[in-house]
Amino acid sequence: MRRRFIAVAIAVTSTLGAARARAGGVADVPLRPEDRAGVSLSTTATASPQSTAVKTLAFIPALSGAFRTSERWTLTADLAMSMTSYRFANQERSGITRLANPMVGIQLGMLESDRLRLRLGATAGAPLVTVPGGITANAAAEHADRAATGATGQRIYWLWARNAVPLVAFARLQYVVEELVVRIDLEPGLLVSVNRDPSSVALLGAFEAAMRLGSLSPGLRLTSLFTSRPRDTNDFSQSTAAAFLRWDEARFFGGAEVVTGIDGPQGLARTDQTSWGATLSGGARF
Repeated sequence: MRRRFIAVAIAVTSTLGAARARAGGVADVPLRPEDRAGVSLSTTATASPQSTAVKTLAFIPALSGAFRTSERWTLTADLAMSMTSYRFANQERSGITRLANPMVGIQLGMLESDRLRLRLGATAGAPLVTVPGGITANAAAEHADRAATGATGQRIYWLWARNAVPLVAFARLQYVVEELVVRIDLEPGLLVSVNRDPSSVALLGAFEAAMRLGSLSPGLRLTSLFTSRPRDTNDFSQSTAAAFLRWDEARFFGGAEVVTGIDGPQGLARTDQTSWGATLSGGARF
């Protein structure tokens, strides 16, 4: 009986340790205490928006990495691109490929306990999401960037910030109650303009709750984005809801997620403009 109790205690401690070691980038790479590095590959698909004015089909692959330099410090990197097929009203179908702003960051584990965990960090990106020039090309690029941001539930907004260098602070608070894991993310950012437009600020926040059921963790996430510059006509915010299922075992992990906008301008009130996306992801730790 004593041996069984010790084995259960070790398993519980290991599980909590893995939760504490989760490194948060644009796409999470869940490092365990014994891991030095990890990579994650995800692909998001969407067919929104669909209306009489525009038909859309887009795929957004993304690659994320985390490298632990010490017990408390972790480096992160995120890359993404979008491949969008579209047809504007009375025009033939066309396509465009866009590279996202590559992001690199550093994170510091401030508080580590069995129940409570706090991680702070900062990220910066290179301004690759720019205006290509020409009315038709600009309209196509703007539509592709908007589709990519909406399909991923705004959570990788910084990767698709246009004509700006994104400088972002990062704070993540995680609380564990039995098998319930609650997480709050806060990301204030400065978008330093690289053209004649003024620089702007934005705030990205998310609340997430997941239930650990062995190696599976189903959950829900609410995300809200607020910007100082309108993203649409007199609209400075966008909220989304996501349902996800994560899998984590040994050296490999993965997940699936569906997301939809819940308010204007890309929310459920206007079915022809509602943004949605489905994401599959997988990765490994080393």
